[in-house]
Amino acid sequence: MSRFVVGVTLTPEERAARNLLHTGTRSQSPPRLMHHELNVALPDGSSCPVRYRRFAGRSHRFLFGEPLTEAVWVTEPMHSTAIVIEMKAQECASTAFTQAMAKEQTLMRRKARPRGPILPPSDGPMSAKSAESHAGRYAVCAVSGTGRLSAIGKASVQCDETIAQLTDGTFASFRLLGKQRLAIGICCRYLKRWIEPVFLPYTRDERVPAEDGTADE
Repeated sequence: MSRFVVGVTLTPEERAARNLLHTGTRSQSPPRLMHHELNVALPDGSSCPVRYRRFAGRSHRFLFGEPLTEAVWVTEPMHSTAIVIEMKAQECASTAFTQAMAKEQTLMRRKARPRGPILPPSDGPMSAKSAESHAGRYAVCAVSGTGRLSAIGKASVQCDETIAQLTDGTFASFRLLGKQRLAIGICCRYLKRWIEPVFLPYTRDERVPAEDGTADE
């Protein structure tokens, strides 16, 4: 049993040694958190709020807010200090983003219109057969000044190839007229047209310029 002389003031070093002797190294560790809120960077360069909750040693939920509205569960042991939570949340951001992309593709394959606000009808929609065969697929599109998309590239289920075509100069020689620009579109079956997807793992601000940067205004 440890004994200390009454009336003697301990130095900070002695006080720390006494605490370590009685409580062990855990007293020196950051506190474990049951809840935590933070923001993470998404693959498209935007920011997303995240709410963390610890349920058990192997049960951790990361709830991503707008625009993702996705939950990612971690079922491995994790010492839930603030810095560990924030690192894991950033790591899970790509998973949440992929989940949101998959849900968007599923929505684009629907034949019937979902409830809630929808985009206005477009001029000259594609045929039902074409919309069905391309539903949920991505393609490089020319976007008019009114926002209408016309596919100029090959449709693909995976967006990686389409993003590469947009950014590596494949369509650098395509002549843009007026206020046209190039973008990635996704085919929406129930609207029977191409629209710009909400979720794409690249920075949207990096617009692809015209061939020589002198497209008509």
